[in-house]
Amino acid sequence: MAQAVELRIADASLRYTWKGGDTVRGLGLQKVSVGFNVNNLFDKRYITKYSTGFPGSAKDPLIKYNLPRSYYLSLEAQF
Repeated sequence: MAQAVELRIADASLRYTWKGGDTVRGLGLQKVSVGFNVNNLFDKRYITKYSTGFPGSAKDPLIKYNLPRSYYLSLEAQF
């Protein structure tokens, strides 16, 4: 039997929006938004516990998985 527990989740995002103005309307746009997002900023771990069924088993019952950090940019335009 396996059990998963998620610890220390942290995501961050930064977004800037231009509403109207000379630059945006000159391109025929009503609104433009730019965003920067980071998933797994600090640490994201899954600890899986396996029940071996044998007391005193030499097998390590705790297996830890660290997930990679990911970055992405977003661009949103409204005409």
